[in-house]
Amino acid sequence: MRYEEFRNNDTNVAVPKFGIRWQPLDETLTVRATIGKGFREPSLIQLYGSPTSALGLVTDTLPTSLGGPAVPIGDPRRTESEQNLVFTSSPALTPEDSVSFSGGVVWTPKFVPGLTASVDIWDIEQTGLVALSSVPGILNREQFGGLLPGESGGWGKRQPLFAGTRAMRPRPRSFDRTAPRPS
Repeated sequence: MRYEEFRNNDTNVAVPKFGIRWQPLDETLTVRATIGKGFREPSLIQLYGSPTSALGLVTDTLPTSLGGPAVPIGDPRRTESEQNLVFTSSPALTPEDSVSFSGGVVWTPKFVPGLTASVDIWDIEQTGLVALSSVPGILNREQFGGLLPGESGGWGKRQPLFAGTRAMRPRPRSFDRTAPRPS
């Protein structure tokens, strides 16, 4: 069990982890598993950083009927080679959470000295990820009416920002196996 206290927003959190290890026969076979929770506060820069800007290539895909440029989509005049992009922080970001599971079997046969073979599986589910909005993502969300809070649309004033969104739920999974050669 890990306990964390964050003074920048008065958040306190307990982050549990539980593991079990079992040797059903003798020391040659081990079965193991863990389950735990994870927690990550947004960084101070993501919460309170000063705005930064950069020039970037932007192609506007917003239809003219929704406020896009008065030229057909695909026309090179919709591309702005030096569009000012402003990146801002967001003090309203919430922490990221995760739940993880891992399990596996380790076999160390006595009849082959130095050999250990293992098979492992793991799964991590993350919610509330803090991610920097991409320019194409903002343009697509603007077109379909789904701008995130704090994002602005309209030709010449789009602003990517750090945006915490509960919609992002990456779930990495893996199956690993190892069998080093005997020494």
